[in-house]
Amino acid sequence: MKLEISEFEEMEPISPWCSPARTRTVGLCIGIFDFLFLTAAFLKSVQFLQLYGFNFFATSAVSSIGVLYAVHILCILACWYGLARRRSSWLVPKIVLKLTTVLICVSLTLILAFFVSSNSVLIGNAIAQGFNAEYYDHRAVIDMACLVIVGVSTALSVAQGWLLVLLINIYRQIREDELEELCEKALKKLARKEDGGAKKKNDTKRASRFLAAPEQPADPSVSFTTFI
Repeated sequence: MKLEISEFEEMEPISPWCSPARTRTVGLCIGIFDFLFLTAAFLKSVQFLQLYGFNFFATSAVSSIGVLYAVHILCILACWYGLARRRSSWLVPKIVLKLTTVLICVSLTLILAFFVSSNSVLIGNAIAQGFNAEYYDHRAVIDMACLVIVGVSTALSVAQGWLLVLLINIYRQIREDELEELCEKALKKLARKEDGGAKKKNDTKRASRFLAAPEQPADPSVSFTTFI
């Protein structure tokens, strides 16, 4: 039984990500959002460093956000290249980095939420020492700042998780397109082989029939006329 490509296309479920233009647009928007967000976060960390000096939190924020910023730019460029060339492997670094960002945001949210809910003196002293201050002297300010950071980090965790889901869906769709293209090439190659085999078989049959055909006996009247 010969399988046609159209039969496979009819069996495929309709996907909301079926449009290549849509996947490119969504991927481009995700890259632009990450670039703008990390640029703003890096500039804020530098401003924070200038305001409070080279303390533990300011230095850690600038270092970590700076490294994350540089790596994100490289992954964004790789992601855009993969979207343009329809190659799913180029999206993997961006997905891994996005997952790392989500884990960092969730961890920060949980730690600060625990501090706000339990009023842990240990975490409060660690935060105060990072700013070269006493926790009990600035307790109200530290608690309020942590509460604001918890709200911001929660929103970022949700947003980054949603973007991660979008990236995974884009990766799956491009991967499906790649597999479909490979299946089409394999079916076309198989069809060419079947056509070539059928043609060769027909030629063999014709040759065998020609060789197996009996010779016609000579007509005696023609031979006698030729002799005279």
